Amino acid sequence: SDCSVDKIKLAEAKNGYDLTKLVADGCMYGGYYSNYYKKGSYDISNPAESTKVEGATAYTGGLGAWRKTDAFTATPNSTTKEGGPGTAMMPLANKTYFLKEVPAGFLTAKIYLVYDMNDKELPNRIVYNYLISAVDDNNYSDISLWAESITTGARIKLAVSYTLTNEFTGKTDKITAKDSFGCAAGYVAVWQPALAKADFKFAAGFTTPDGIEVQGKFLREVTIGNGSYTGDFTDGKGLNLNDVTNPNVDFTKPGQLVKKT
Repeated sequence: SDCSVDKIKLAEAKNGYDLTKLVADGCMYGGYYSNYYKKGSYDISNPAESTKVEGATAYTGGLGAWRKTDAFTATPNSTTKEGGPGTAMMPLANKTYFLKEVPAGFLTAKIYLVYDMNDKELPNRIVYNYLISAVDDNNYSDISLWAESITTGARIKLAVSYTLTNEFTGKTDKITAKDSFGCAAGYVAVWQPALAKADFKFAAGFTTPDGIEVQGKFLREVTIGNGSYTGDFTDGKGLNLNDVTNPNVDFTKPGQLVKKT
């Protein structure tokens, strides 16, 4: 993400090299690749530990930067032994690897609501809830939600945009990574679980092509209240939201990797 190239010392990689330790602050580990298509030019022979990439474009998400066919997977090459999980990857001499650092704006957990403003018993009664997140591209082996006290079901959409329509008001909301999550570009992932009847919590995550589980920095807590939308998610009456530091993430290490138990 910072347009730098780090040289891996093979002497330190006899038993595998942990690439996740190199992830920059404010970024998530996104796997590693044999190529990066916005890299510009660089001098890999420079003896310095890190050399600036000239003319490169910092990665902010979206299409065209990384290709799934260039991603290393969790299974090393049977012949060369190259590849494997980024926590213990086996590099080959005289070869360049590209570490994907995903900006932290992705994997934010959000909830969108459809409500009936004409309900006579409970104005603005919530009738549908959607759980939404954003990812930088669709190269991941899994894009999912961690959830407690709610069954999210299968993801219903992964696209550059998704339009939600309130059938009662006729209002439409176009959800994009840029406008809804503050990310430069990317995909939105959408789930539509059954309407929640009890409090729950959830966080967004992905599994990289090399099998590493990553989750967003924050977990969203949802309090149902009286089951209505009041326009204020902190008033204690209707549905309320609270974002807390995600306890599933191992913050003692870079990359927002999920804790291993």
